[in-house]
Amino acid sequence: MQRRDLSKALLFASASGAAGLTQTAQAQTCNPPCYPVIAGENAANVFQTQYPPGDIRRYFGGETDWTAALARLCDVWKHGLACFIPAGTYPYTTSPQWFVLKDPSCGTSGHSACVALQLTGERGAILQHTGSGPAFTISSAGNGATCVPVSISNIIISGNANTTDGFYAQGVNHSYFRMIEVRNCTGKAFNIRFGVGNQFDTCFFSTNVFPSTINPAQGFCLDHDGNPGYYTTTCTFTNCVAEGFLGMIGCEIAKGSSNMFLGCSFEAVGIGVNIDNASMNNKFDTCWFEANALADVRILGGLDGAGHDVFSVGNAFINCNSISTPTDSGNAVPNISIAKGQATLFQGGFLRWVSLQSVSRDTLFLGTVFSNATGLGITGVGSYKMIGGTKADTSGFVTTTLANVP
Repeated sequence: MQRRDLSKALLFASASGAAGLTQTAQAQTCNPPCYPVIAGENAANVFQTQYPPGDIRRYFGGETDWTAALARLCDVWKHGLACFIPAGTYPYTTSPQWFVLKDPSCGTSGHSACVALQLTGERGAILQHTGSGPAFTISSAGNGATCVPVSISNIIISGNANTTDGFYAQGVNHSYFRMIEVRNCTGKAFNIRFGVGNQFDTCFFSTNVFPSTINPAQGFCLDHDGNPGYYTTTCTFTNCVAEGFLGMIGCEIAKGSSNMFLGCSFEAVGIGVNIDNASMNNKFDTCWFEANALADVRILGGLDGAGHDVFSVGNAFINCNSISTPTDSGNAVPNISIAKGQATLFQGGFLRWVSLQSVSRDTLFLGTVFSNATGLGITGVGSYKMIGGTKADTSGFVTTTLANVP
């Protein structure tokens, strides 16, 4: 089975996503000053008035890199100005803190105006992190603090050997992120902590798109903000990709529930998806798992503070293809392993080998196609039900109708 050419698809999406931005990004042809300082700007931070408010070039004061200009851009962003980064590479040492605490009473007497923050790049805009730590940070102080809604699109975040996370977002809710690419980092490409109701559209770390030589430990990580009660939930990931960094994890759901992954790809990594702790009701729809070295999916659950078992319940895989052939010490191993998982659903799709460990229970297979190779299909002693299961050969043609398991 061959999947589509991801690199070409992403590049096409990149080009189409940038359409319409270029003309508005052009500096006016006139004798400076062209654009006056407006509300939300500090006149002391404006240097290149031939560029419009919100354009990063307007705030460049001739420094040796773009650290100060990026901080000035962040300042006007926090005042509600739509910000823009044209194509080019912008080296900087430290990420500004893009977080703006949400005020539930904004717009009322005695409170500041309500703002929704927007940062857009022209495709080819590269924020080149040259320092240490996270490359791009939107971070609350934890304990449920949340940011005002933000929209960020068409940005490449590139790190170095001292970069930990590429994109770090904590306490960011009801926000939109599109065409964000992370390159070269050592921690998590996308570290999402206490995100609620966010949409991630075509966000990715892919060595097929760009030959990063410094690879993350995890592509996407969904977690809490330091307080387990504030975890990541109801986020939607569409056409997101983590691929091409063997030995690592494509997507880690450490503490997240009711998130949706639609049309995503986790391939050529160590483990496609890890679901841990009491992470429940996450749904993977029409996702692709291939060429993963250790496993496509693992549902592990965890332990609570008293050492008692904690189960991951109600996670679902709809019309997903899981076709990796993982090994451990040279021996073939299941590409899907369910340990402390309960009421896991597999509907449609193609699965090579599913291991149901003894602590798993009530896994449900509906209309699922399994490999017809000897020793594959469903193994293990965990309880399950199956309706309409079949086996198919390597061409995908059905060879066997399986008996229902009530």
